[in-house]
Amino acid sequence: MNKNGEAIYGTRGGIVAPQKWGVVTKKGQSVYVHVFDSAGLPEITIPGMNEKIARVELLNAKTKLTYKQQTDGLNISLANAPVDLYDTIIKITLL
Repeated sequence: MNKNGEAIYGTRGGIVAPQKWGVVTKKGQSVYVHVFDSAGLPEITIPGMNEKIARVELLNAKTKLTYKQQTDGLNISLANAPVDLYDTIIKITLL
């Protein structure tokens, strides 16, 4: 909980319907993408996410991730993302 508490405590879910790869939570200007099952996916898509974005990074590694906003949502590349065995958390900071 020390490692991932920021993405759990005080957040709210339900901003995006659960996906095959995981769920999304939000607190203020931070959106947390919990990837439970990446299953070798090169990228994930968060449907309907069209807010302006300042930064996309792994929560604990502070590694920036490549992303692209499209009409169907936000695509985030997992190519350089080390996968956590239980929950890979991506932090999206909104403007």
